[in-house]
Amino acid sequence: MNETITYFVGDFRSIEQALEKEWLIANGIGGFASGTILGVNTRRYHGLLIAAARPPAGRIHAVANLEEDFIVGKEIFPLSIQQYKGVFHPRGDRNFLSFSWRHWPQIEWRLGGARIVKSIVMPHGENATVTRYEFRDMPSGAGFRLRPLLTGRDFHCQSHENSNVRGTVFRDGDWDRIDLYEGISPLFLYFSGPPMTGDPVWHRNVFEKKEAERGMEAYEDYFSPGFWRVSLEAGDCDLYFKAAFGEAGEAPGEEVFTKEKLRMIRLTPAGLTAPGDAEENRAASLLCSAADGFIVDRKVGKDEGNRQNLKTILAGYPWFADWGRDAMIALPGLTLCTGRFEAAKEILAAFAHFCDRGMLPNRFPDGDEAPEYNTADAAMWFFFAAYKYLVYTQDWSFVRETLFPTMLEIVEWHVKGTRFGIRVDASDGLVAIGDSSSQLTWMDAKVNDVPVTPRAGKPVEINALWTFGLWFLEKISNKLNKPFCFSEIYSLASRSFEKTFWNDEKKCLFDVVRENSADASIRPNQIIALSLPISFVSREKAELVWNHVDRELYTPYGLRSLASDHPLYSARYEGGPANRDAAYHQGTVWLWPLGHHLTAFRNVFGRSEKTREETRRRLRPLWGHLADAGVGWLGEIFDAEPPHVPRGCIAQAWSVAEALRVYSEEVLGQAPQGKFEGLV
Repeated sequence: MNETITYFVGDFRSIEQALEKEWLIANGIGGFASGTILGVNTRRYHGLLIAAARPPAGRIHAVANLEEDFIVGKEIFPLSIQQYKGVFHPRGDRNFLSFSWRHWPQIEWRLGGARIVKSIVMPHGENATVTRYEFRDMPSGAGFRLRPLLTGRDFHCQSHENSNVRGTVFRDGDWDRIDLYEGISPLFLYFSGPPMTGDPVWHRNVFEKKEAERGMEAYEDYFSPGFWRVSLEAGDCDLYFKAAFGEAGEAPGEEVFTKEKLRMIRLTPAGLTAPGDAEENRAASLLCSAADGFIVDRKVGKDEGNRQNLKTILAGYPWFADWGRDAMIALPGLTLCTGRFEAAKEILAAFAHFCDRGMLPNRFPDGDEAPEYNTADAAMWFFFAAYKYLVYTQDWSFVRETLFPTMLEIVEWHVKGTRFGIRVDASDGLVAIGDSSSQLTWMDAKVNDVPVTPRAGKPVEINALWTFGLWFLEKISNKLNKPFCFSEIYSLASRSFEKTFWNDEKKCLFDVVRENSADASIRPNQIIALSLPISFVSREKAELVWNHVDRELYTPYGLRSLASDHPLYSARYEGGPANRDAAYHQGTVWLWPLGHHLTAFRNVFGRSEKTREETRRRLRPLWGHLADAGVGWLGEIFDAEPPHVPRGCIAQAWSVAEALRVYSEEVLGQAPQGKFEGLV
């Protein structure tokens, strides 16, 4: 199977066009490396080594880039390129031949008859990056110079020239060690050659184009403690560079690449291949590789000596940590459809551990702070993730010991009332949330602390998931011979749902229902009521809902977050933070709801060959996007109007997950069917 994505120098009209293509690799503990295919850093988040000091958080931007020069006699041929105020320098793009993605980035330069290939990997589980340089057909007398550009900062911040930097380099065996700043772990640098030559220098005013576009500070300074220079043998030779944060680990060699290649190949289950369809097979392999990047370690437990190492899901690269709702939505696609059942179990166990007053964490801050619980939907999506886990694994023991008690706690607290005014309305069995100042669903943007999409009341997807959760909990209570005290609430909620949310004028569902009003905005949230394993909307009305959503919100890359005829609709997601937040859920296209839209399509219109092929057709634009903004990944959001420019994170967990889930379950038919009595 050929998973390679390749770009040649002739594919781009300008440097600026090439800078729109980015790469990213991850290490399984929260760290990552990222850049553009030319090597220019256009974001504060671009760097050769962003380490997770407290996995998966506490991320430190340690190594920004490498400055590389190929030397023949007195001539210097730059390989690297960076953008400064008003200028690109040096001009390694003039020697650039191609960029390829083969589960990791590979850049090739051609200089006369000589060829240099650079490959970058992150050893899984290490805060380290290894770079291999393959020199082929080298002339006699050639040399290579390598200069590391360092930062040593929080990955959300930027580095600027200062007097606190400690530029002394210590030789530690085969390694050069630098303690860049007080309070930050040492950085170990290895290069296949003589020790580093000390030559401390600041590279000032590095321009980060994407930061400027986002209305953020766009200039940064990099510090370099020195350089290495090595003479190259005539003909062929390989050199290795490794940057490691905190501890050196093993010296790099070819085995690092061999080990990572084998690990990546094993990530794609045999069931996720479609005979004879090269594009789909490549997409499946790339998606499984991407899925792996979001599944990371998280320690659970208050006692440092007895903390359990479990798994979690990072919501997106390059800036998100692990979020409760994102993890629950992404879990089926990232873990169950890829056969990673133990990872799914650990993720559910980790979030169950943090269940508090019937709520799951909204997110874990990047520091040591306690988790934040300002979310009403994370707990609701826990029902769905638990259901999918049981369907795929039949792990009744885990259900009995962990999932059932957690779901019961969620229901009990919602019935009696929990944080942020979240409670069950005794009159209809449905969940009401929040007040005018709170944002408790995934549409959570605020501008000047005012919600952009106020959804206090009874949101449609919250109540679809709530009613489904009650149904699920009653079924497993019966299976486990446990008492279920909420049958009346379930009966009331299931009878109330359609009556409460049906919008007879528009023939779809209200987005939010309040005591004396209803929000008739056309948003993708209503599609969740049709995508769940059991629906509380009649078949006739479900067809009307699906068609209305498809007509108003569907695009090739996902669903618009608001119909275009709404007065608050935003066609573009661009500008400074306030402008972007104002557009985030007001038209901007989100990829992840497309998965539920397509599952709802087959739920409503039947699982025929015709609906399967239509689902397959609608997934194809996503396979093209795998070679677009984040090469090998699926992004977060897109502009609402053509050409649907990719925006936000270049790699988003629930985007990858939902593409995988729908492809696996709806196109390939890999969803378990009829595995146990009493459940759909």
